[in-house]
Amino acid sequence: MPKVLMVLPNDELGGAEQIMRMIAHNLDFSVLNIHFLTRRKSDNWEFKQKNIDIFYTNTSHILIGIVQFIFYFFKSPKKRFDYVITTHAFVTGLVGILISFNLIKSNIFIGRESTEIFRRYSGLKLVFYRFLYYYGYSKLNLLICQTERMKQNLIYNVPGIDKKINIKVVPNPIDLSSINVQSIDIDKPFIVGAGRLIREKGFDLLIEAFKDFLVIHPEYKLLILGEGKERVNLELLINNLNLKNNVVLMGKVANVYSYFKYAKLCVVSSRIEGFPNVLLQMMSQNAKVVSTNCAGEINNIKGIFLADVNNTDSLYNAILSGIHSDCINTQNYFNLYLEERSIKKFIYNVFQFE
Repeated sequence: MPKVLMVLPNDELGGAEQIMRMIAHNLDFSVLNIHFLTRRKSDNWEFKQKNIDIFYTNTSHILIGIVQFIFYFFKSPKKRFDYVITTHAFVTGLVGILISFNLIKSNIFIGRESTEIFRRYSGLKLVFYRFLYYYGYSKLNLLICQTERMKQNLIYNVPGIDKKINIKVVPNPIDLSSINVQSIDIDKPFIVGAGRLIREKGFDLLIEAFKDFLVIHPEYKLLILGEGKERVNLELLINNLNLKNNVVLMGKVANVYSYFKYAKLCVVSSRIEGFPNVLLQMMSQNAKVVSTNCAGEINNIKGIFLADVNNTDSLYNAILSGIHSDCINTQNYFNLYLEERSIKKFIYNVFQFE
């Protein structure tokens, strides 16, 4: 069985981190080392297996954490791993550079793109990522893209990268066996959205669309699950639209599946995604799901109520259509789709690439 190293920025469960955690739970290995570039923030990475070692730096500042991470491998005896796995562009680039300097030894280095960098960033930040793509990514044995659109966008913006490394499209997985739905007590019918409170998730658009929806259905609530830097702005928007009694920012929720199960409708309102894991989670529990066309492949999912990106009117119309539809066979379509995205198939497709 292989010895594996995973490197992540922090231990909070965003979409990319959830996939790494699924891999950790389902991959057979002799030893798994998980390195975080910041100090411990959550208990999300507790494992029962004895052969998992988790390392944290002693800082919450990512740049200091990177320095400490580099120093850790510089002072430690050079360890060889069968696999090194990363899922954030800057971490992939960093690890690739460390491998090139022989500070980390790896038989196989696998990276996963977590977003479409060239659609999401600009300016100096994008210049920094270009540097990583040209110098750090060259050590990859395999780069996983979530969709064909993501792959082609990367090849277009980093000419020749597909000639240097193996790039493979492997759709995001879901671990259906780990889902545990519990009852919840909500006093009104509700619509739910979920994700980090950042601009990319488009929760401002969802709130604005929901205000129009209330004209027809004043009995509804909108619940938004998650936390993030946009909370203050979203609270201000809720107050300005006089929606304090109708829109609730729930913060971090331990079990999102319960809310997806009992919602009258689930909504992904994102402006941009690699591919939204939360969409798969919603589809596993609810036949009525709205999503913006924020990532490749979404428009091919049978049964999704599709809305244009960054368009409040289109999102409102999709929500209204979803609420008023019966969706008799939709859950069957969703279940067949999700079976093709099992974590077991994902691991096979990733680790059988040679």
